[in-house]
Amino acid sequence: MMEIKKNYSKVKTIASGIIPFGFLVIMILYLIGPSSDLLEFGVSLPEITIEKIEFIDSEIHVTVRNTGPIPVKIAMV
Repeated sequence: MMEIKKNYSKVKTIASGIIPFGFLVIMILYLIGPSSDLLEFGVSLPEITIEKIEFIDSEIHVTVRNTGPIPVKIAMV
């Protein structure tokens, strides 16, 4: 009788370690799987680089380069 309880205790200990690990693996596969849109956080932000700023008379001339993957429109204020 004592031997059965020891074996049951070992099985219970092993299962209590493997089952949560299995759930963790399933959740990670769900989050990074091909049909998951949970990790896409919307539209990527535009990336610009300001290369040169010149102050000529009463004007400011700025040279800006689009370094990102999407088109950027810069409005003059």
